[in-house]
Amino acid sequence: MELNKDAIQLFNKLEAKDVWKDFNCPKYIIRPYPKTDKLPEGIFHFREYFKVDTNYILQKLDKLISDPIISNSVPRICRLLYEYLHEVGDNGKVKDLPLVIKILKFLAENVQLVKEYELHFDRMLELCNLPPLLEKSFEGVTNCHILEQYFTLLGDLLVILPKHQALKVHQALHSLLLRTKLTNVNVIKLKHCRRAMEKSKLPLIVVELLQASFPDIYPKILDLIFLLSSTSRVSCRMLEVNVLNTIFIRMDLPYATQLHCTRPPDSLLIGNEYSDDTTLLIMNTLWSLMKSIIPPNSMPTNLNKSSTPAHCVLWGLCYAFKRQICYSQYRSFNARIRNEIAMLIFVILNTFPSWNLVSSGVADAVIEYLVGVETGTARVFSELVKFGRTNEDLFFEKILLLIVTHLAEVDACILFMERRNLMQTVLQLVNPDTQETKITWSSSQFWYLWLYAINALSVLAPKMPQQFLDHNGSIRLYMVLEWCLSTKFNIKIVMACIRTICTIVLTDNTHILEYFRHHGIILLLIKLINCILKFEKITMKDQRTLTLALIILERLMRKQMFYQEIYGEYSVTFVMELLFRCLYQKGQEFQIDQRLLLAIGSYIWECIIWCPKNLEKFIEYGAVYILLDIIEIVPYCSQCLFLAIFTDMCDNFFCGPFLSTWRGIDKRTGLMSLLAKVWREEEIRLKVKRNTDGTIKDVKLPQMGHKQWLDTYDTKLSRDISPAINDMIGSIRSKIYSICKIIEKDNERYEIAKERYKILYANLSMEDRITISSMELYFVLKLGQVWIEIAKYFEHVGITPLGMDGQALFLMAQRYYLVGSLSKERQTKIIQSIKKEEEIEEKDEYARIRDSKLIIALDAFDELDYICRTTDRSYMLKKKNEQIQQVNLVLKFPHNSDEAHCHRTFRDKIMVTAIFNQHQTISTGLKSDSHLSQMKMPPLVSPCDSHIPDITHYSEVPSPSLSSTCFADLEILEN
Repeated sequence: MELNKDAIQLFNKLEAKDVWKDFNCPKYIIRPYPKTDKLPEGIFHFREYFKVDTNYILQKLDKLISDPIISNSVPRICRLLYEYLHEVGDNGKVKDLPLVIKILKFLAENVQLVKEYELHFDRMLELCNLPPLLEKSFEGVTNCHILEQYFTLLGDLLVILPKHQALKVHQALHSLLLRTKLTNVNVIKLKHCRRAMEKSKLPLIVVELLQASFPDIYPKILDLIFLLSSTSRVSCRMLEVNVLNTIFIRMDLPYATQLHCTRPPDSLLIGNEYSDDTTLLIMNTLWSLMKSIIPPNSMPTNLNKSSTPAHCVLWGLCYAFKRQICYSQYRSFNARIRNEIAMLIFVILNTFPSWNLVSSGVADAVIEYLVGVETGTARVFSELVKFGRTNEDLFFEKILLLIVTHLAEVDACILFMERRNLMQTVLQLVNPDTQETKITWSSSQFWYLWLYAINALSVLAPKMPQQFLDHNGSIRLYMVLEWCLSTKFNIKIVMACIRTICTIVLTDNTHILEYFRHHGIILLLIKLINCILKFEKITMKDQRTLTLALIILERLMRKQMFYQEIYGEYSVTFVMELLFRCLYQKGQEFQIDQRLLLAIGSYIWECIIWCPKNLEKFIEYGAVYILLDIIEIVPYCSQCLFLAIFTDMCDNFFCGPFLSTWRGIDKRTGLMSLLAKVWREEEIRLKVKRNTDGTIKDVKLPQMGHKQWLDTYDTKLSRDISPAINDMIGSIRSKIYSICKIIEKDNERYEIAKERYKILYANLSMEDRITISSMELYFVLKLGQVWIEIAKYFEHVGITPLGMDGQALFLMAQRYYLVGSLSKERQTKIIQSIKKEEEIEEKDEYARIRDSKLIIALDAFDELDYICRTTDRSYMLKKKNEQIQQVNLVLKFPHNSDEAHCHRTFRDKIMVTAIFNQHQTISTGLKSDSHLSQMKMPPLVSPCDSHIPDITHYSEVPSPSLSSTCFADLEILEN
């Protein structure tokens, strides 16, 4: 006790300046903190007397540093910092972050002026490595804005702090964003830290820091950008502030330091270069930034609107690309970096189309090096670089082919391609001329590149048609396809070749089309189709190949009557076989691709229908039947196309016998039933108002769909758009109406064979007859709809027709509404006539039955049966057994009944057959009793214990007595 008093007295004699003069700041090296002999030992035990909360200490510090008068009190601030750091341990709290942010700002601003703060500040930075603690689980969500301020502060510290302290901030960010081991479950979650970092200003600050960084610190800042972009989706924000521009400009260190933003020379600059680790870091950072805009991710709107970068950005990229190509012949590491840069150029070309790769020299370099890789040598920086045939070189040429494919869309690049003779190089890849050059790639490498070369050719040939013809492009493609058919059929190669030919042909270049026709590509494609049709099963790839082949044939033979007649027999044959394979499959042979059906229909329409000889052969081979079968089962799009084909077919050739005899799937319906069914399906699709029996529901809009009604009545009409006419384009109903009119046009021919003509309209259901009545008024109603549109348009624009014009417009509108009423009346009459026909048919049936004298015939059959039974014993026994089986089957007790409580109401052992109209009755001892209903029901007994006597004799029993007895028995059973 005395010692404590002396210690307190000694403490009262000392002043604060005397204490902190020698003590200064505690050293944060090891725990416990070091003591000094200048102070009493009891002063270090103040925590034993006072348990102070860290938030209370921080509040005192905040008041101290916020007051301009006492903010210079270094000893008191150091004392409170010492106390806080000693109390806080290894983790701060989320709720303390606002005060911690203020203290960190204060220390960062004054640490250079007050050396006593340095040790405390270093310790505070070390604490930033650890995520703050949560007292409650929801604090991670409610304090997200505080975390954003915290990460923004860390970014500001990176700017203002010296190098050794900035590295501690780097370490803190790595610890917060790359937390691998969770030592305390109460700390804030990693996803909340990353989300707060995304929303903070840290990514933008780091990009600005990268732009101003020196070469020695550049890798550290780049590493931090890689950290931010790889741990969250902040790449877009950094891309918006042009982080790519900075990285590309400084991608080659000698160029960035010696010739900044100057067109690079055609020579290799000598100087310090990035290490391999830094080069890899640059590439990883670029890919990490690009991942946020590469599909399936979408390009941000702000990034889309960003301006085109300066030339020096792409100059730096192009110079780094050339340097890596130059070094790639010596080191495999540089070959990999070369390929990575080529991939970056490809991504830039697809992602940033506004970047000018032509003026920067990137496009010309890519084209030059593609030709060089294929030939084996290329000149880079006045040095001849040799390319090998390794997998890295294979990948490099593949990427260059992809880049060239996209560069072909830029018109300015076509001049470079023509100057570098790129078409010859690509065609040499597609079909090498072994007499002039030697294939240096292995077989697997060649076919791997071939797929990319053939794809590039499909884009380049339409852009450079003359070069394609000069280097015999069509002959080379013909030879590849012929080789596949004669030597080794590979559907992958065939499909790629066919796709390329199709793309080239669809450009409609007259010279190229004639060149293909001249070299016999038509016959080769017909052979290809016949070859595929021999397969047992046609896969989806085979169908795709057939589709492309038919498109090519249709385009080559369109309006070419000479070729249509020459190949007419082949055309009709393989088209019929194709239709048969699509329609009459063996089980589930293959799933029909609707594009194949459309291609077949287009080919028939262009190459067969308009050639009279081909059309006649086509119909003779049964085309009408198979087309109608297809129309009955295919979906709407194909149905519409084949109906159009069928319309022109009927218009150009008389198909009456086929139309009259065609039958549907159920073999009971004909052509008119099919047309009526298809008509109704389209009206359902168009949402035309109909009753359940098919009659018109809205007399004012008898055949108008929902969309047409909206375009006519709900929107403002335009002078050059007619909803009624638009409804007819691509419509099935207009084609069906045309078919009906063609049948009416050929009425005289149908009259010659009346029986067949009647088949068209015979046995039609009520629904079909109602639909046919609507079909007959289709064109009249369409005219009325057009007149209604004219009246509505005049009303919208404020035009009032006068005199005869107004009267005529009014009469046409009234006529339209009158046709709707007339259609409704006709359908009502059809229903009434059908009902009358049914009544007449029913009466005729009854009369036929009455007149047929069926009862006499049945009696005669009974007499014959009796004669047979009395003369043939085996037949008699057979009939008796059948009779017994029928009786037993009917009288069998239910399977779920209790046989002890069930009994028969008559004898089943009697073997009696009535003959010669005799009527036998069975007499029993049962008699009616008037008091039977009042009797109490005794328990049921089995037939063996029944009171019915066994004696049975025949007598005449009056019917009332027998019936009353039976009903009495039934009553007993029911009760």
